Amino acid sequence: MGLYATFEKGQEQVLEAIAGYTIYQLWIYGGLGLIHGLLGGILLNYDLKNNLEKIKNGTQQRLP
Repeated sequence: MGLYATFEKGQEQVLEAIAGYTIYQLWIYGGLGLIHGLLGGILLNYDLKNNLEKIKNGTQQRLP
């Protein structure tokens, strides 16, 4: 649409479309990064707690 408006009406809307797309994409990546960090942290916490319990109970060997 930005290219069409530029050729038909002489308005430079290509840069505005690119800027809007860039901002939109950054929000998506930021949101996905936040979800990734939270989910990874929760799962890592769960795994570490399970491994520490196994070490305390003697059902898992400690690393040398």
